[in-house]
Amino acid sequence: MKAYWVFASVLLVTVLSTAGIALPYPILAPLFMGDQANELNQFMAISPELLLGFSLAIYPLGIFIGGSFIGALSDTYGRKKLLVYTLIISVLGYFLTAYAITSEDYLLFIFARLVTGLCEGNLSIARAIALDLAEKIDKTRAMSLIAAASFLGWLVGPLAGGYLAQYGAEVAFQVAGIAVLLCLFFVMLVITETHRVIQNQSFLFLLKSNNSLVLLKQPTILSIFIFQFIFCLGLNAFYEFYPVWLLVERGYESSMIGETTAIMTFSMMLASVLVVTKLKRFFGLLPTIITALICSALLLGILPLFSGTSMVVLFALTGVTIAIYNGLLPVYTSEVNRHVGNGALMGLLTVTFCIANAVMAIFGSLVLTISIAFPMYLGAILIGLSSLLVIKFAYRKPVVSVK
Repeated sequence: MKAYWVFASVLLVTVLSTAGIALPYPILAPLFMGDQANELNQFMAISPELLLGFSLAIYPLGIFIGGSFIGALSDTYGRKKLLVYTLIISVLGYFLTAYAITSEDYLLFIFARLVTGLCEGNLSIARAIALDLAEKIDKTRAMSLIAAASFLGWLVGPLAGGYLAQYGAEVAFQVAGIAVLLCLFFVMLVITETHRVIQNQSFLFLLKSNNSLVLLKQPTILSIFIFQFIFCLGLNAFYEFYPVWLLVERGYESSMIGETTAIMTFSMMLASVLVVTKLKRFFGLLPTIITALICSALLLGILPLFSGTSMVVLFALTGVTIAIYNGLLPVYTSEVNRHVGNGALMGLLTVTFCIANAVMAIFGSLVLTISIAFPMYLGAILIGLSSLLVIKFAYRKPVVSVK
């Protein structure tokens, strides 16, 4: 029973961490590209598109930096200790973000988002704890529920951001800070240590050696990183810029963007809870992953052509395919790399998503000047390319040494 309480804490952390990523999406597009001028969207006469791009990129950049070592360090120092520290700093980051908005200080806003993102690398700790509990909770089931919690965060974040924005953009970040503070208390009371290794090396040595990016020296992990990075580029081209597309092309307000996102993420959550494990058992791990990737690419490619109810249905179906892939990839990564600590592996997956998020935030903001829908088409192409690389990697012929 204790293991399930620990797992419940992991799910709560996952919900709040992903909600923190998704929270600004319906807020930032109107804040930087709306009609109302302020010191944030007029900073140094930089175009609103670029200011929006930097604002979107800085948070995942922080997660990239933090995720590269937080999960790996938890393999040594312990999951709970690292989780508590990151939650404390995250609370401070959210309140600092709210203050930056009220004072219309763009540089402070960027700094606050960076600090908050740095600590949201604790997503890798949450995944690692779930894998540590594999003896009591089925690994595939645990990862499916983690994915469902992640999608719940994508549902709660945009909804909260969209509806709270009417009271002021800063209110959403204040509420997020309070929610993370409550999560911190719950973690301190409930979670027990699931993994800790006694060591005598210095912190700086461990920071350098226990870094998830060190894993890229291994060919198998490097191959997984490459196709996952390309997938994440495509996914973030969609995630980050469909709010702009809905705002400009479909005339949506913040609340309507939040509602559309909620429908998609609710579909993701249902798929994670009800479908992922069954599909894996029936069709197998790899065929399900590959099929989900191909379907995601096709759906993204046709989505900009639709409007109204049919568009919303396509959003929901896209969410289902993304949920299937995201629920199974951590399991596959862990299975083919059993000699590597789960904290480091999950940290690498977090890092991969976040660096792709940061890269696409900047690049996508530039191509918005070409076409508002172009980032979505680009996402379809990249996810399609990722599916081809997965097929090549998964069904490659083993190398036979000749003496």
